Amino acid sequence: MSKTRAIIVGGGISGIAAALALDQIGIEVAVYELRPVPATVGGATNLTPTAMRYLDHLGVLAEAQNLAAETRAMEVFSMDSGKKLGSVFFDRADKTGYGAMRITRWDLLSSLLAGAKKKEIPIYYGAKLTEIVEEDGGVTARFADGRQDRADMLVGADGIFSATRMKYVDPDSKPVYTGCVAAGGILEASKVKAPIHFKDAAVNLSENGMLVTAYCNRERTNLYVAVTMSKKDEAQEGWTMGEKEASETKDYMIQRYASAKMPCIKEIIDSWDDQFYWPVRMLKTQRAWWKGRVCLIGDAVHAMPPNGESVGFCLEDAVLIATLFQRRGTASPDAIFKEFESLRRDEMERAREDSLVRWHSAGKVSWLRWKLRELCAPWYFWWTQGGRDAAYGKDVRTMI
Repeated sequence: MSKTRAIIVGGGISGIAAALALDQIGIEVAVYELRPVPATVGGATNLTPTAMRYLDHLGVLAEAQNLAAETRAMEVFSMDSGKKLGSVFFDRADKTGYGAMRITRWDLLSSLLAGAKKKEIPIYYGAKLTEIVEEDGGVTARFADGRQDRADMLVGADGIFSATRMKYVDPDSKPVYTGCVAAGGILEASKVKAPIHFKDAAVNLSENGMLVTAYCNRERTNLYVAVTMSKKDEAQEGWTMGEKEASETKDYMIQRYASAKMPCIKEIIDSWDDQFYWPVRMLKTQRAWWKGRVCLIGDAVHAMPPNGESVGFCLEDAVLIATLFQRRGTASPDAIFKEFESLRRDEMERAREDSLVRWHSAGKVSWLRWKLRELCAPWYFWWTQGGRDAAYGKDVRTMI
């Protein structure tokens, strides 16, 4: 009997995670990536206990830990007073099973790719998907350069601009611009001479908005910085800032945050030259998650504004879908994909709504609203820690 086989479209974090998860249960996989070489976009990402759990399951946690900065807590500060308002604690392995860390997206992808190399999973680059055809109990993917491949199923892990979604599963589903852009960058911590006010990572708040600062490598020599800005017109495509955007971003940050009570904030802004810039988009309620033998995972189906758990959601998708195949068998991919949607859709809808609330609250607010937030923040973080622990302790492998 021939081995069950899966095509994975997308060689980023979601796609390689799905390849590792399916390979682990004996499904033969082949990954096709649009870009000509391995690549990812963005700066550093937060790996919560959820993400750590699934990296461990995929066999790449140790590799990632060698590159990442441990994040015992995300401290929250008022830039007006310099006082600490509270913390989101991650060093609660007794309750959640795992800690947390901050890692660059490239280092995370490299860790996953190292795992795929050990498993000898084939990854084909420069593969632009042009057509998906289902027939005779299988699915065929065709690519612009003439390549094609046939398998028992296809997993679309090709991000918010998913060709799998737009060419086959739900062609009318397009990304929506949120009206905000995010700017981020990485700088050498040694450039900051003033005392750094946080241990691992911080959300720095004021009535003018939010500035994220965090160590992002194991040696703690690099700092990640991120800020959000409103922009009515959709920002240009691309991830490297042009001279105009870089100047605008630095002026914006100086105007809003350079008067912060923590002296290191101004130094961080002044030293932040390696900037990238991206428009924040999302998918509205997705009508179709799958079609026949083809299923979407990760940002291809539930892209949302950054919420601190985006990578965790992608890894969770990969592990859940593989667990379903392991428990139910591989004879009916469409039945597996239907169950996958039933287990994930409502949770991802709630996460999307929550991320929108948090995203819009991160911008400029009135003086009164800011003072109320500053006053209530310590109680809020204390009251909600139990809910976060419960969420971080959830394991999709036990849901089935």
